[in-house]
Amino acid sequence: FSYSGATAAHMKDKLTRDNQFCNIKPETVGRIFLLCGTTNVDPIYYGSRTIDTAKNDITLFVEYLTNRFPKASVNVINLLPRINKGRNDIAKELNLHLQNLNKQQDRVVFCRHRKQC
Repeated sequence: FSYSGATAAHMKDKLTRDNQFCNIKPETVGRIFLLCGTTNVDPIYYGSRTIDTAKNDITLFVEYLTNRFPKASVNVINLLPRINKGRNDIAKELNLHLQNLNKQQDRVVFCRHRKQC
């Protein structure tokens, strides 16, 4: 499933209303690959969103996925570098948060690069 331009909160909301997603049998899912947080960088940079809100939304989304699919690992893909230092600092802080989710939850894997996933 892909929702371009959606934040973690929007992706969670869209998935919970997507019939195709809701019809997936949880026991059939072994791995989930998640790229989220990148849409938050610019709003945080320009001040219309806080980094704490973005972190909370990402945490809630990952928790939703691990609860919905109890046998699946959630492979969270790191945010790529940005065009300037300010945006890079935000991406680094969000990546650090993603790494911490990996340390807090057994089935969450932080993927720095393709070979880790």
